[in-house]
Amino acid sequence: MPPRSGEALPRRSRSTDRMTSRGASPPRGRWWSTRPTDHESDAAHRQARFNAVAARWTLLGLDEEIIKRARRPFPAEPIRALDAIHLASAVIARKAVSDLAVLTLDGRVRTPAHRLGFPLIPTDAELGFVGERGVSVAAVLKRIGVR
Repeated sequence: MPPRSGEALPRRSRSTDRMTSRGASPPRGRWWSTRPTDHESDAAHRQARFNAVAARWTLLGLDEEIIKRARRPFPAEPIRALDAIHLASAVIARKAVSDLAVLTLDGRVRTPAHRLGFPLIPTDAELGFVGERGVSVAAVLKRIGVR
């Protein structure tokens, strides 16, 4: 049984196949496995894939040029403040990466990004239809056959 609220978190015992609370032996018949479950293995795999992709990203600092661009009008208004900062960052980054694309499922970002000339990922054809409020990730995954 896992510890109750306020109790110390379980610590690993000397054995790798069990955990104990406060370093004492657990009550008979109450062993906790430290072997990863399918869910944990899946999560570890997704984390490893994410880390591999993220290692190739370049992070932009929020500088004066981005702030100035975010304050200017966008081709589709109204636009939320954080979306304006993201799109302004893309506009500035496009100076260094001419084929930069915008990856979003949010229709409130897709519309101004498209009007600014950015390729969209996934494309509208891949999504089918994207409404003003975008689509859910689950709907996209279902549409493209990912479970």
